[in-house]
Amino acid sequence: RHVESSELALAKIRENLNASLQRKKVVGTFSGVHAIAGPSGAGKTSMVCHIANAHSRLHGQDGIAIVSFNDNRLGAWPQLQLLSASAGIDCFKVKNTAGLAELVTGLSDRKLIIIDTPGSEIEENIRAIRGAAGHVACHLVLPADASAGTIKRFLTIEPADWQSLALTKLDDCLNPWPVIQMLVENDIPLSFSGARSAIEN
Repeated sequence: RHVESSELALAKIRENLNASLQRKKVVGTFSGVHAIAGPSGAGKTSMVCHIANAHSRLHGQDGIAIVSFNDNRLGAWPQLQLLSASAGIDCFKVKNTAGLAELVTGLSDRKLIIIDTPGSEIEENIRAIRGAAGHVACHLVLPADASAGTIKRFLTIEPADWQSLALTKLDDCLNPWPVIQMLVENDIPLSFSGARSAIEN
């Protein structure tokens, strides 16, 4: 169909996208144990801290714990410590399933435990986390310009049974179309977007 100007074309595209994405539901508040996973460089650690910060009023800083699981990336642990300290939230580091099981048991009085994971061996790490912590809600973090191949690889990780999708790097995104297509084709709820949470918006 002919459109008279680029402004009208963009408005029509926006209208169609909004109609296609209307069925998406935004996840509400978090409680219990949650694992955050995604590709390297997606902003998982920052997202973990955004989620913790967004829930600090609800659960209190003492009611939340952040856990780094099996993450050997250079600088990852100091970054998490710094972000956690600035938020006034306790953080812990464990390297294996047995350590995680013991830690989760010790933190049973916390209302929210958020587990940060590395960008490699996703399936193995999620299986280990589920084995150690029982019922865990898994959330996928993707940059807004994630490739179709990356999206497909993470959506097919069966043990994850993703509870929600969090999008990062929205301001820097030049090619959002694979992510938009994924949102249209998959009924995965959105939870957090960048630093803004569903609680605040």
